[in-house]
Amino acid sequence: MPSPRKPHEKTEVLRSFIKNRVKNASVETYNKKFELEDDLKYFEDVDILIFAADSSNFKDILSDNITTPENILEKFSYRKNIPLAYCGGYKGFTGRVLPIVIPGVTHSLHCILHDIIQTNENSNFDFVLDLNHNTEITLSTIPETCKVISSIMSFEIIKYLSGILPLSLVNKIIFVEFKNYSLSQSEISLNENHTCLCGLSP
Repeated sequence: MPSPRKPHEKTEVLRSFIKNRVKNASVETYNKKFELEDDLKYFEDVDILIFAADSSNFKDILSDNITTPENILEKFSYRKNIPLAYCGGYKGFTGRVLPIVIPGVTHSLHCILHDIIQTNENSNFDFVLDLNHNTEITLSTIPETCKVISSIMSFEIIKYLSGILPLSLVNKIIFVEFKNYSLSQSEISLNENHTCLCGLSP
C-alpha cells in the first residue's frame, strides 16, 4: 500500500503544480529512495528519465569503487533503452548543464566525463576551488542561478519530447559563468582508435 501523501514533499509539490496548470492531468507519484536498479521498476515504460537530484562529484561518477545515483540510473536507462536527462548543477557563480543521453544514439555520461576530464586535465569541473576566493564566505544556493540552469535543461527536454527542434546538448556539457554571463561548451572528442565504454563508436 502506498505511503500517505505529505503535502510538502517535493513529489507532491510538483504533482500539485502540474494539476493546477494542466487540466485533467494524470500524475502518479512515488516517494522512494533508490539504491539498486530494481528500485526503479516503476519507470520501465516512461518516455524519458529525468535525474533532478543533486549531482555527484564527476570523479565519483567515474570511480570503479563508488556507486553513485547517476551510475545506477544510467545502467537502468541502457538496460531499458530509455533516454536520460541529467539536468545540471551550480555552485556560487558557476553552473553546468549536463546532456541528454539516448542509449545507442549518444555517448553515455560516463564516456563524456571520462573524455572531457582527460582532455581538460587542468580544468576544475567539480567546483573544488573556492569560487569567491574568500575563506570567510560560504557559498550557498542562489535561486536565480537555479532558474537559469533548470530553464536551459527544461527547454532541452521539451525539444526532445516534441521533436520541434534538434537537441543542443548531445555529447557535451555547457558551463555558465554568472560573473560575466559567459557560456562555454565541453564536447566529447573521441578519436577513431578509442574504445567507448558505452559501446558506441566515436
